[in-house]
Amino acid sequence: MDDYLQSLNDRQKLAVTTTEGPMLVVAGAGSGKTRVITCKIAHLIHQGKCRPWEILGVTFTNKAAEEMRHRVEGLLGGLDSVPRLSTFHSFCVRVLRRHAERLGYGRNFAICDTDDQNAILKKICADAGIDEPVRSVRSLVSRRKNLSRRRKRAHEFRQDHDSGGMEEMLELVMERYQAHLKKANAMDFDDLLLLTDKLFRKQPEIREAWSHRCRYLLIDEYQDTNASQYALVRHLASTHGNVTAVGDEDQSLYAFRGADIGNILSFEKDFPGAVVVKLEQNYRSRQSILDAATAVVSHNSERKPKRLWTENPRGEPVEVHSAESPHAESLFVCRRIEHHLRQRETGIAILYRINFLSRQFEQTLGNFGIPYRLVGGVSFYKRKEVRDAVAYLRAGRNPRDDLALERIINTPPRGIGKRSLERLRYRADQSSVPLWDALCREADREDSPRRLRNVLERFIALVRQWRQWIDPQQPLARGLERILKSSGYVRALEKEDSEEANNRLLNLEELLNVARSHSDSGRSHQEFLDEMSLRSEADDYDEAAPVTLSTLHNAK
Repeated sequence: MDDYLQSLNDRQKLAVTTTEGPMLVVAGAGSGKTRVITCKIAHLIHQGKCRPWEILGVTFTNKAAEEMRHRVEGLLGGLDSVPRLSTFHSFCVRVLRRHAERLGYGRNFAICDTDDQNAILKKICADAGIDEPVRSVRSLVSRRKNLSRRRKRAHEFRQDHDSGGMEEMLELVMERYQAHLKKANAMDFDDLLLLTDKLFRKQPEIREAWSHRCRYLLIDEYQDTNASQYALVRHLASTHGNVTAVGDEDQSLYAFRGADIGNILSFEKDFPGAVVVKLEQNYRSRQSILDAATAVVSHNSERKPKRLWTENPRGEPVEVHSAESPHAESLFVCRRIEHHLRQRETGIAILYRINFLSRQFEQTLGNFGIPYRLVGGVSFYKRKEVRDAVAYLRAGRNPRDDLALERIINTPPRGIGKRSLERLRYRADQSSVPLWDALCREADREDSPRRLRNVLERFIALVRQWRQWIDPQQPLARGLERILKSSGYVRALEKEDSEEANNRLLNLEELLNVARSHSDSGRSHQEFLDEMSLRSEADDYDEAAPVTLSTLHNAK
């Protein structure tokens, strides 16, 4: 450990060895912030300041959290227990799984991802006669939720975010959307943060228990925190005050997702007596790159003055090429890439402003025969067959999970038509019961059509069988494999016998491998489902691809 401290520069060492009280580490790009965070965690344990489980390290992707965990274990050797390193959302799930009843939810609540939200909002908009793109409505709903934590009133919302005069529509959608989630015992990603904040505000004894448990709090990418995440940091730091926030206001990109740059700019005001350490030595870039970046960002009015420097060679100057058309631009770029690949130089990226701009580059790269990876495409965990399989698991564990049940009830087709399903939904809504209860009641109704009753009885028997197979004491992969076969899902793909169907079968086999690995690590079935819901595109990024296409935001 002492040897590792010797490898840090003076500013990094100060950030690591100052262990008590609040600290803001302003970490410029490529200045070794991950090294500082992981070394500080290891230093706290090495110096006996706390036990591993009394540390909470929070970052923004599961992949970053896993990387930090491996680095800490590498510094300290074998640990009987490891620090809690997770995303904000994963931490909130951990809290809510224990205390959801205090908020009127069951502990087995479902987590809605973007596709689930779209399905719910699409139905709400159709029923209300609202002709707006679902994606736009979902974005407005998320913004309103994030602003609600800051006590924004309607006129302030209109000033900050132009909702196109749809305030009344938004209020109606919000009311129905939240009622749908509550009835389904489900939460979306924004709810995970908001409800944990609400829990800590309404239940001081729970807040204090978690704050005591998290004696040392380290937050990565602090400039990207939103109002709810900021509130959670204040809750968790309320007892000990040992919070280290690491970030860089120059790298704040996510205002459109609710990130508030004011959180990092006001840190010293929020945490009086905070030590501020600036990491300005860059280890990643040449000086010409740093000078160009500094020249651009120095025009920002809201920033902490700093200038990145490096001991690396100065390097070639930044080159600007003005092309006469998108086609000419892509030709120029691909010829340069072809040259680099001939020199066996990889690690090449094409960055652009928004997703549709990738099309011309994809076409030209294809013409050149240059392989590439597109960041922002359909990731493994977002593919239909993977989502279907996870929905089968969710329905097997908890048949009253309406979102999962609706996804798989007629996938593959089993005779429960659209009209029958709409009638079942209507009866569930009228009786304020989950869809599963409405199915069971319909199967027992003597005046229900015999054919429908037979179909429902078979389906109900299947689901009850699945519940027995998903035994917490048995391997998860074995139960999932039996469910996929008994449901007819695998048989339907085999019968289709197309290239796409065969690829889907391979993806399902890969998901079973993931489940096996999960069980081997000793994690629970519920943790597997939570991780499937909380994964992001960044977690699936393949660094081995020779050429990467990405928007600037996805690259960040």
